[in-house]
Amino acid sequence: PPGAENRTLIVVDGTWRQAHKIMREDCIQNAIAQDAVTLVQFTSIAQSDYQFRLEPRLSCATNCVSSLEAVAYSLRYLEPTL
Repeated sequence: PPGAENRTLIVVDGTWRQAHKIMREDCIQNAIAQDAVTLVQFTSIAQSDYQFRLEPRLSCATNCVSSLEAVAYSLRYLEPTL
């Protein structure tokens, strides 16, 4: 959140299948469970402007964005004054 000290942004980058697999890894799930990392998901963002990829076949497909867009949204949230 804004005002937090010394945060590190970790972005899972890859195909939708690769990213899903990475997020299911035990080390990631354990880190989330132990509050070693904070899982952040944006629930209301604009539709992606990047159209040269296949969307996942999920009900959340309308909220899916490219890795670059995810980083931009995250930085805008973490550093609103930049």
